[in-house]
Amino acid sequence: MQQLPEDVIEEILSRLHVKDLMRFKSVSKKWNSIISSQHLINLHLKKSISSPSHRRIFIPHSKSVVYKGLQDDTEELPLPPGAIAYFFGAFDGLLCYLQNHDDATRIRIWNPATRVSKTADLKLKFDNFVSWFGRESSDDEYKLILGIRPHGKQLANNHTLLVTLYVDGDSSNFSAQEIDLDQLVFKPYEEGTFFCGIVHWPANRNSYWVVFTYDLGQKSVGEIAMPVTSQNHLCGLGVVDRCLSAICGNCEGFCVIYEVWIMKEYGIKESWTKSMNIPHPAGNIQYMYLVGVSDYGDIFFRSSTEHVNLFVYNVGEKKYTATLVSDGYFVKTYVETLVSPNLGKKRTVGAT
Repeated sequence: MQQLPEDVIEEILSRLHVKDLMRFKSVSKKWNSIISSQHLINLHLKKSISSPSHRRIFIPHSKSVVYKGLQDDTEELPLPPGAIAYFFGAFDGLLCYLQNHDDATRIRIWNPATRVSKTADLKLKFDNFVSWFGRESSDDEYKLILGIRPHGKQLANNHTLLVTLYVDGDSSNFSAQEIDLDQLVFKPYEEGTFFCGIVHWPANRNSYWVVFTYDLGQKSVGEIAMPVTSQNHLCGLGVVDRCLSAICGNCEGFCVIYEVWIMKEYGIKESWTKSMNIPHPAGNIQYMYLVGVSDYGDIFFRSSTEHVNLFVYNVGEKKYTATLVSDGYFVKTYVETLVSPNLGKKRTVGAT
């Protein structure tokens, strides 16, 4: 290995799991330098996102988390200090937690694969929110988008405050804009779906589902209409076959059928196309909600019952497998990476 060119070593290391890479840092100073370099981190991230073997299911608990691999291997990790209360985002191997703290809100960013974490304080205290954590492209800084009703701040009826927090640990580094929701109702703690530089949240207006959007570049809001025939229940939004997708639950007599819809031309209502029907699993389960889609095409759901189940629907075999979990509301798909939570570019942005 010492005789190999450095670019060949990088290519080999970029295909390995994080646990192995953390051990290999002690092989030599050269290897430690290569594995810690931003070039290797970016190369490994790109390969991890495209590799099914790096994908896991994140299951939060009150004091620990469980990572369930797609090959049924599991690992339990203690949470870092401050990573309690609400989990609300996973992106590039980083997990994001939120906790109301005195007159502020504490944000904890954590990479469980490397065990590295950091905090950022947002000097606002609030209740129900929708959120998204991530970045627009490989060149952009990580940011947190929150739709909130802050304590002690008067907003017009049916308005909310849309806050963008840049994750660099500077509590003043955020911007905020007041927006009119036009009678839209969101599910509490709903995490957005990122696609084409835009964050998407499911919302309901007068018993009809729509997709509420926020363009990160233009800093503008909008809406996308849902398929006309799929208004009974929206389980969640996702990205399937590089298209925005929605999974909707429709009642046919006493049976619930889950429909997978794909928007073939982004933003064009008429391009919504039904991809497949998924049967309802056996048992006393009223509705299920989308968790994610694997590279194998398996679809992950969580149930809405008191004892939450994680369901995996194998599209090829057309059958379910189920796992009983706790705190299942925040079950997410996750990919292991070397990305550091100590990210972001310093900027001076004031609240508006």
